[in-house]
Amino acid sequence: MKAAGQFEYMKRQLIFLIIIFQATITLGQSKEQKKTEKWLNKNEIQLNNPETPEGFERQTDCKGRPIYRKESSDTITLMTWGGSIAEDLKTFKKTTQESGFNIYRFPSEVQKNGTVIVHRMSESTFVWRNDTLHLLDTFNESAAKAHLKIMEDHFAKKISTEEYRRQLESFDESKYPFTPKFKIIYYKGIFNDSDRYTFSEQENFRMESVSLVELWNESGTTYLEINLDTHTNGRHRFSEDMKHLERNNCRKK
Repeated sequence: MKAAGQFEYMKRQLIFLIIIFQATITLGQSKEQKKTEKWLNKNEIQLNNPETPEGFERQTDCKGRPIYRKESSDTITLMTWGGSIAEDLKTFKKTTQESGFNIYRFPSEVQKNGTVIVHRMSESTFVWRNDTLHLLDTFNESAAKAHLKIMEDHFAKKISTEEYRRQLESFDESKYPFTPKFKIIYYKGIFNDSDRYTFSEQENFRMESVSLVELWNESGTTYLEINLDTHTNGRHRFSEDMKHLERNNCRKK
């Protein structure tokens, strides 16, 4: 009887703690957050559960975010995390109607103010040939500088806010022609003599440098994380056989 009584007491205590825990969660939520979550549930929209596009296989990066990967001969096409934005419910409702929603753009979190964090996927094209990794560079430097000049003029108050918005809306990147090119970013043995290497123009038309951030072994496979000095996201992690490849900053240190 004594043991049974102790069990009942512990049971009541557990139920009490569960009620307190649930109440704490509820109190911690704002009206805006509840409103957004209610709308998501009503429309059967789940967080962090995007669909893999046809023709791609699903992997995850070191932060648990999805990677879509497709191989064709020696070409690897990757869709990886390319940034996030907070959208209010009105804006997010429009996002759900766009082509590619919950594939290339998907919700990951509802914040206390009711906004939805939306992750955006970004495409990269690689070629793995003769133990050498090439990356298709699509960065239009001239267009980027022209775009930056508009923002700098607005910041310096050389143009009004109305003119700033007009120039952004009418900005035409086609006026700054650029043809994407492949460049080498890694090859086996590149770090044999040093943890840093500078490419020649024949290897990499940007003449960038690459450094070894980390090297480790996992289940008999060698992995590397490299940092490419570049205008874009230059951090890449991959297995030496290229069965796994990602382009995000996931350094553990």
